[in-house]
Amino acid sequence: GTGTAANLATLIKGITYKSGSDNPSTTARTVSIIVKDADVACAGSGNTTISITGTNDCPTLSNASNFATSYTENGANASVVNSTFAIVDADLATASTTQAWTATVQLTNGVSLDSLLVPTSANGFTVATPVYAYPNVTVTISGTGTAANLATLIKGITYKSGSDNPS
Repeated sequence: GTGTAANLATLIKGITYKSGSDNPSTTARTVSIIVKDADVACAGSGNTTISITGTNDCPTLSNASNFATSYTENGANASVVNSTFAIVDADLATASTTQAWTATVQLTNGVSLDSLLVPTSANGFTVATPVYAYPNVTVTISGTGTAANLATLIKGITYKSGSDNPS
C-alpha cells in the first residue's frame, strides 16, 4: 500500500508476540522484518529475537469442591474426595511426566477422636503420619511422581470418628 515511512514504522512497532501455550518451548523466537519501497527490488531488513521465559502455572484440582459425604457411627470410613478427583498441571509435558509435589489434606473442624486415615506411601510419594492439633487434623504427602499417582493417594485418605457419640 501507500503511506509514509513513519506510519509504516508505527504499524510495525505495534506488532506483538504472544504464545498460546501454558507450557511454551523456551527456544528463542526470531522475527524477520522486510520493508520494500516502490522499487520492489530494493529492501531493508532486520531481525528481532524474542527470549521466552516460562512461568509456573499452579496445578488445578478437578472435582475437588462441593463434595459431600456422610459418616455413620462405627460404620465404614468416609472418603474425603470424590472418586473422580484429579490433579491437572498445565506445565507438564504429558500426563505421565513426573515432578516433585507436596500436598496437604486438612480436616479443619475436627473434634476429639476424629481421624484421617491415610494409605501407605507409594509410587515415589511419602505419606506423613497425620498431625492431630484439634480442631485441625493434617496429612502431608510429598515426593516425586505423576499427578495421577498423587491424586490416587489423596483419594485413599478417609475420615473416621473414634467416638461412640460423634458430634
